Amino acid sequence: MQVAEQSLGKLFEQFVGDNSSLFRMLDPSGDNQLVATMQKTLDGVIRAQNLSILQQFSLDQPDSALNRFLRELGTKHGDLNEAMSRRMGDVVAEFSLDRPDSALSRLVGRVESAQKNLTSELSLDNAGSALNRLQSMLQDNHKQQLELANNLAKTLEMAVSNLNTRREEAARSTRHGGEFEADLGALLRSVAEGAGDVVQDCGNSTGVIPNCKVGDYVLTVGPETTAAGARIVVEAKENASYDLAKTLSEADIARRNRGAGVCIFVHSEKTAAPSVPVFARYGHDIVLRWDAESEASDCWLKAALMVATALSVRAAQHGQKDGASFQLVDKAIEGIRKQVEGFEEIVTFANTSAGATAKILKRVDLMRDNMTSRLETLCEEIVKLKHASDEA
Repeated sequence: MQVAEQSLGKLFEQFVGDNSSLFRMLDPSGDNQLVATMQKTLDGVIRAQNLSILQQFSLDQPDSALNRFLRELGTKHGDLNEAMSRRMGDVVAEFSLDRPDSALSRLVGRVESAQKNLTSELSLDNAGSALNRLQSMLQDNHKQQLELANNLAKTLEMAVSNLNTRREEAARSTRHGGEFEADLGALLRSVAEGAGDVVQDCGNSTGVIPNCKVGDYVLTVGPETTAAGARIVVEAKENASYDLAKTLSEADIARRNRGAGVCIFVHSEKTAAPSVPVFARYGHDIVLRWDAESEASDCWLKAALMVATALSVRAAQHGQKDGASFQLVDKAIEGIRKQVEGFEEIVTFANTSAGATAKILKRVDLMRDNMTSRLETLCEEIVKLKHASDEA
């Protein structure tokens, strides 16, 4: 067995070993004829292929692929420069106004047609234009609005006329006088509650005088004052026919009818006659104007109640000293009346111009100081009357 293996090893070494002829033929580092032959053959094939490819892209060979491609391109599409020139000519012709069928001529024609249509729609000369129809619509709407405004103005005018008529009728009617009387009564009760006095509504009942209802309210002075139990009659009048003389005459009747020592006769500011003062005392009667819609005039009614309370002290409780006090009271009342005239002056200043503000403020300060002083005098004299009554 070992002999056979050795024989085979020698055989292989002879044919395929490092020193064999086959190994020498395939060795690339040596002088190998087979490899050289194969390299020469491949080089020849590559050069032949390169030459063939270059000939296909050569314009010198009439049958080359490039020449055939150019001939085919010229046959189907003609000369490229000529084609481009012709195409550019067609494009320029489409933008020429000399040709009526060019694209630009058609576009200009459409624009001119649209402009004519737009001008026609915005022209007042064309009866069927949109602007004419819009103007007609606006005119019709304006006429309708004018008619509505005129109808509304007539309706408002009638309503205002009816309202004024009702106001005038109410001012003349006894119902409106009743409203003034009720407003006065409400204010009297609010003042009386704070002073502890009692207010009685007696306008619908007869008094001491048979069948006589003169005297709307009777205020009974409360027990906390010197004039406790004294009666003050208040007459409310919203009637333009009452002058000062008629007022004083009815005030006397009211005192006698209601068994009162003092009468406060209150005229409505709206209907008071010119002879009726804003605030004044005539013996045991106090006459004043009062505006039910203005709180500013409430102070005069309150002042009248203060004066009436002072005048209501029983005659048996007063001596000569009290008489002197009443003179001071009369002077204080007269001073207050002067300040009322000052209010009229303020109204005149305010109505003349806005520049009279300084005068108005100065006048208000003077009136405020004067009225405060007068009211303090009234209070002092009332205190004196209380002390005199206690000593009696």
